[in-house]
Amino acid sequence: MADEFRIEGCHGTIAEQKDEAFYDDRSDASDDEEKGKIKFPKRLYGREKELDSLERLYGGMLTAFDGNYRDDNSQVVFLSGYSGVGKSTLIKEFVKQLRSSKNLNTENNSSSIIYGAGKYSEQNSASSPFFAIIEVLETLANELCETKDSSDIANEQRQKVWESIRQSELIGPGKEGDAILRATFPVLTPLLDSCMDTNGKGATGDSAVHSTMSAIKECTLQLFCAICRALDNPMIIFLDDLQWADEASFDMLNVLLTSSELQNLMFICAYRSNEVDVEHSFSKLMDNVSKGDESVEKMELFSLSPTSITAFIADSVKKEEDDAEVQELSSAVYQTTMGNIFFTKQALEELVRKNILFYDMMCFEWRWVVTKVELANNMSADVVESVLGKIRDLPEEIQELLSLMAYIPNALDVPTLKALMCHNGATYEESQVKDLLQQSSDEGMLLLVSPNWIFAHDRIRQASLKFASEKSDSEETLLHISSVLLAEGSDREWCQYVAVDILNSLPVEKTDCYELVKLNLKVSHLAKNSGALGKENALLRKGLESLKSSGRTWTGNSYEITLKLYDALLVSEYSSGAYDAARAAIDEVIKNAKTPDEKLIAYSHRILCLTSETSDFGKGAEIGLEILSKYGFDIPLSPTKAVMAKEEMKYKLALRNRSISCLTTLPIKDDPLLDLCQQLNLCALCKFVCSFC
Repeated sequence: MADEFRIEGCHGTIAEQKDEAFYDDRSDASDDEEKGKIKFPKRLYGREKELDSLERLYGGMLTAFDGNYRDDNSQVVFLSGYSGVGKSTLIKEFVKQLRSSKNLNTENNSSSIIYGAGKYSEQNSASSPFFAIIEVLETLANELCETKDSSDIANEQRQKVWESIRQSELIGPGKEGDAILRATFPVLTPLLDSCMDTNGKGATGDSAVHSTMSAIKECTLQLFCAICRALDNPMIIFLDDLQWADEASFDMLNVLLTSSELQNLMFICAYRSNEVDVEHSFSKLMDNVSKGDESVEKMELFSLSPTSITAFIADSVKKEEDDAEVQELSSAVYQTTMGNIFFTKQALEELVRKNILFYDMMCFEWRWVVTKVELANNMSADVVESVLGKIRDLPEEIQELLSLMAYIPNALDVPTLKALMCHNGATYEESQVKDLLQQSSDEGMLLLVSPNWIFAHDRIRQASLKFASEKSDSEETLLHISSVLLAEGSDREWCQYVAVDILNSLPVEKTDCYELVKLNLKVSHLAKNSGALGKENALLRKGLESLKSSGRTWTGNSYEITLKLYDALLVSEYSSGAYDAARAAIDEVIKNAKTPDEKLIAYSHRILCLTSETSDFGKGAEIGLEILSKYGFDIPLSPTKAVMAKEEMKYKLALRNRSISCLTTLPIKDDPLLDLCQQLNLCALCKFVCSFC
C-alpha cells in the first residue's frame, strides 16, 4: 500500500495489513473493560508511612532475636480506623512485603514467617465464642501441618514446632491440656495429632473433658508459647474488627497480650475507632495491656489524601494524574467518600452502573461527559445503599447466593453452599456453585480464603442481608439455613451456634418448640465448656422463654428438660453473681421438682447464694443441716463429745486400719449430695475461723 493511502487519525494509523491478527494495541482491552466493568489496581496507595512503621517494629524484633528466646522480643499493635479505610489491606501488604524480604533469619522466603488472621463480624459476636481466635488457630494448624511447601527449611520448622509442643508439660500429647485444647478448639486436632509419636503414643482418650475458662486460657497461652519458641522469625497474628469480639475473646486476649512468657510474636489488633468508647470492653483491654509496656504501639489509620485518591482513580481509568478530567472526577468522588478507599471503589462502580462512567469501545478508554455536580449527584452518600444497588443489578442466582451467605457469619465451603442453594425446588452441582462463586468474586462481592468463601467487606454483607430481608420468604429461608447447618455441621460447633441463633430469632409458631429447647440446652453446654458463660446464660434463658411460651413447663415429656434448664440456669446465674435471679430459679426448682434428689442442686446453691452475698456462714450451716435431714442425715448443729466419739468410731471402722490417704484412690463421683456436704463443711470451717477474728 502506498504511503499516500496511509490515513492518520486521532486514535491511530490505518496501516498496511501484513497480518490479519494485527490491531491497534489499544484494542487489547481487558475482558472486564469490554464488559463495561472497571478494574481496580492491586497496589496499595498512600500507606508508605504506616508500612514503614510496621516494618520498623518487626525489624526491631528481628534485631532482638539472636536465636535465643528473649524476654523483650514481642510486640502488640493496636490499629484503629473507620470502616473501609483499609486496615486489613495494610496488614496483608505488610506481610507480603515481609515474606519477600531478604532480611529474615532464614534463607527461605514464604515459609519463613508464620501468619494467622481472624476477623469478627457483628453477627458472630453473638454466636460462637472465640470466633476470630478459632480462625487464627485453624490457619496456624493448617500452615504447620500442610506439606505443599516441602523444602528442607519448612519441614525442619514444622518438626521444631511439633517437638516444642511435645515437650510441654501442660499441652503435650496425652496431657490434660491436650484434651482441653481438642475439646475447646477442634480445629487444632490436625496439629495436635502431628505432635504424637508415629505409633500413636500420647493419644488422648475419649473421656469427657470438663474445662474451666482459666484452664482454656492457660492451655491456649502455652500453645502459642510452644509455637513461637520454635520459630526462626517472629510470628504475626492479626485480629480484625475487635469492636465486635465476645467477652470470652477479651478474657483470652487479656491473658495473651499481657503475658511476659509469650515472646517472638507480633500481635496486631484492629478495630473501628468510632465504635469503641471508653466503656467498651476492648477499650478497657487496651488500657490494661498498655500500662507501662513499651512493646505496645498504637496506630491510627486515616482516610487517604486527595492526592492518593487521585492516583488510585487515574490508575483505575488508565489516565494521567494531572489530566483535567481525572482531577474533576477525583474531586467529585473525594467529596462523597472523604478518602475512604472502600467507599471510593463503590462510588466508581455506581457511576459505571449508571453509565455515567463508561468504557468507550471506539476510543478504547474510560470516559465521562457530565459535570462535577452531576457526578456528585449520581453517587450515593450511603455505601450500603450503593452496594445494595449493585446487588439488585446482579443475576438472580448470585443474589440468592449472597442472600444465603449473609445470614451466616462464618466462612463457607462449597459443599455447604451447595446444600444451601438446593431449596425451593432448585438443584445445583458443585461445579455450578463454584461458577457462581467465581462470578461473585469477579464482581468484588466475595473472596476465596481457600477452601472457604467470605464476603469481601462487612458492608457488602450488610447490604446482602438488607436485600435478603426484603424478600417475602425470608422466614422459610432461615428455616432452610438452620436445617442445613445442623445437618452439615454435626462436627462443627459454629454451625450449631449459628443455627440456634437463627431459630431463636424466628416466631415461636415457625419452629418445633421442644426441639428448639433441646438445641438451646445442648449449645449452652458447648458455650460453658468453651468458657463463654454469657452465651451459655443467654441460651438457657431463651430455652426457658420458648418453653414457657408453649405452656409446657414441668409437664409431661417436658418435665425432665425443664428441670435441666432450671438447674443449668441457677448455676449460671450464681456463677455470674446474679444472686436474685439465681434464687428465683432455685425457688422454682424446689417448688416443682418431684424428688429430693432432683432438688439437690437447688439446695446446694441456696447455701452458696447466702454465703456469697452475706458471708453468714452460721446461717448457711443451719440451712445445710436442715436440708441434710431431708435425706436421713440427722446431724446436730452443736454436737456433744459423745456424738463426736461415736462418729470417730464409725470413721475408723470404715477405714479398716487403712491410711486416710487411701481415699485419694477412690474414683471421683459427680454427686450433688457430696457437693452439698462440701458446702456444709466449708460453712462450718469459715464460721470456726470467723470466731477467732
